[in-house]
Amino acid sequence: MSYVALYRKWRPTQFKDVVGQEHITTTLKNQIIYNRIAHAYLFTGTRGTGKTSMAKIFAKAVNCTQHVQGEPCGHCEICQEIESTRVMDILEIDAASNNGVDEIRELREKVKYPTSLGRFKVYIIDEVHMLSQGAFNALLKTLEEPPKHVIFILATTEPHKLPATILSRCQRFDFKRVSVKNMVIRMDYICKEMNITIEEKALELVAKKAEGALRDALSILDQCISLGENNQTISYQNIVDTLGIATEGWLYDISQGVLEQNTQKTIELLHQMIDGGKDIIQIVKQLTEYFRNLLMVKALPQAQDILELPKEQIETLSKQGEGVIEEKLFRFINQLSEAENKIKLSSQPTIIFEMELIKLCKNAKGKTLEGLIERIELLEKGTNKYIHNSIQPDKDINKAEDRLVRDKTVPKGDPISIPEQSKDTKTEDKPKKERPKNLEVPADKGLISINDIKNRWQDILKEVKNKKVQVEALLKEGKPQQFNENRLIISFDLGFHQAKLSEKENIELLEKVISGVMGSLVKVECAMKDQLINQDQEEDPVKVAIEVFGEDIVEVVDDEDN
Repeated sequence: MSYVALYRKWRPTQFKDVVGQEHITTTLKNQIIYNRIAHAYLFTGTRGTGKTSMAKIFAKAVNCTQHVQGEPCGHCEICQEIESTRVMDILEIDAASNNGVDEIRELREKVKYPTSLGRFKVYIIDEVHMLSQGAFNALLKTLEEPPKHVIFILATTEPHKLPATILSRCQRFDFKRVSVKNMVIRMDYICKEMNITIEEKALELVAKKAEGALRDALSILDQCISLGENNQTISYQNIVDTLGIATEGWLYDISQGVLEQNTQKTIELLHQMIDGGKDIIQIVKQLTEYFRNLLMVKALPQAQDILELPKEQIETLSKQGEGVIEEKLFRFINQLSEAENKIKLSSQPTIIFEMELIKLCKNAKGKTLEGLIERIELLEKGTNKYIHNSIQPDKDINKAEDRLVRDKTVPKGDPISIPEQSKDTKTEDKPKKERPKNLEVPADKGLISINDIKNRWQDILKEVKNKKVQVEALLKEGKPQQFNENRLIISFDLGFHQAKLSEKENIELLEKVISGVMGSLVKVECAMKDQLINQDQEEDPVKVAIEVFGEDIVEVVDDEDN
């Protein structure tokens, strides 16, 4: 006897054997048990989900004389005749090749004749959406009022193509895509029955490749079974090599290369797959799906319920997605989807894919929303430099030396940090420090301190609110931190607030309001709080000077004394 393909050999013969369609099998069995059988059914769903198999089981069950709770017994004469396909009461029609009016008219003539063996004649019309409009019209009357001994079962993958008049006369059952878990269980059962040893990870890969179609999964498994000859275990790598797809490890490496904007690494990984004979289209599809999984893990708290991935892989995706903004993943998925369409139509698919990967690595986004969001997030993490009016510490050791010589003694405090002033402190006693020209302010006779500003801060906020509400909302997130030589430093925890208030028009507004409230000219700067701390701790020019010149400075001799 010739070899029988797995999907044919293991086709379900009872409702309980149909995988993943319990909502349908339960309903059909109850109709048989309580004798509430309709005259027309519509089975819809993607390929390989069991529509035709379910129709044949139902046709056998409604005619079985000894059914058990709606299940066909499989032993009575009618069940045996139906399984042997000798009975003429079960007719399967392929609408793709019999879609004309004449075929349907012939069918209408045949339905008048009584059954030869069982209770019902069952007509299974597969791919019914392929019928012509004239054929639908010819079928309509018979479908609406068929003889009592006739049942129609229409099966299709595209129910939207059926006329509404046909849909309204059928009981509709929608077949679900079979889950990865259910397919793995079914394939594992089949492999054990056939004494085939295969890794569970390999079965999961076959199930994912089938995309919800159990028939496709069995076809792939059938293709891979020959690898397990001589009692060898079929491994994950065997399935990868047979299907010509990339491994999870490679997908992680190339996606990491794209996220790190490492063009060299990304292109080298691509050519590893190409040199290994992998299909470009399959690689693009897998990489697109990988970024989709990365996005789902990042966006959903319970992503494992959707992705049907192992816990270890979910954890890997979660760790990899840390620090990656969702807008970037949206862009990657869109660009790869567009690249897939281009590659299908191109005579040079490798070049197209190379260019798309380089675009992803270069990350050229200009003034897009994604770019702005990414910059804001970097600011909030404190990794950016000051955008406007940055505080630049004096790093020149020579300037530190000149200051030591000018002041004749080493100051005890940090001359670069901006100390708080008290009301009785005289500004004339403090050494003048060099500052950028854009921060120079005219001399002012009024003496105010940081405490004065803090005490009047609510008045300042109220006045700013009267001028511009948006500026007041941003200013509320800041704190007056330092004040020296008419220069007020306002610190912020988030870079967004600091950046917005550092804009020229906002700074001018703040200077005008604060100067008016305090009765003294005040220049304003906005800075990040953590950077002020780092500056105080790390940029100490006095310490630098001491390390260079030593700390035992006893005497400074002026040129005039010589």
